[in-house]
Amino acid sequence: MRTRVETFLAWFTLVWAATFGIAENWVAIRRGFPLVLFLDEWIAVALLVFAAARSLRTPTGSPGLLSTGWAFAFCLMLQAWQSRTAQERLDPWNQQVLSILRWSLPLIGLVFLASLYLASRRPGGAQPTA
Repeated sequence: MRTRVETFLAWFTLVWAATFGIAENWVAIRRGFPLVLFLDEWIAVALLVFAAARSLRTPTGSPGLLSTGWAFAFCLMLQAWQSRTAQERLDPWNQQVLSILRWSLPLIGLVFLASLYLASRRPGGAQPTA
């Protein structure tokens, strides 16, 4: 049975995925970046939307899918943070991205850990639906 926490997490996931997806594409188009560079972010958004929709549509929920989506998003953000902190000098654009990553990376990490906890609490894994 899907818990209230998982329901909240699924709705939060949809809001975050929509916000991130729109913002990322808007920035890419405005700055003239090739959109193919954002393929991994699109995969993360698609995975998060799929996981949240599946979790909300099935009575048993899908905490494992939510955890997978947040793990992928966390890894993408961690890689972006690491690549920027490894540079000696950052241009103003990368400094702005780094300031956003400083607050979003811990948030995504906490959401990932919460989703991982929900997935680990399910006895016997996902229950088959009839």
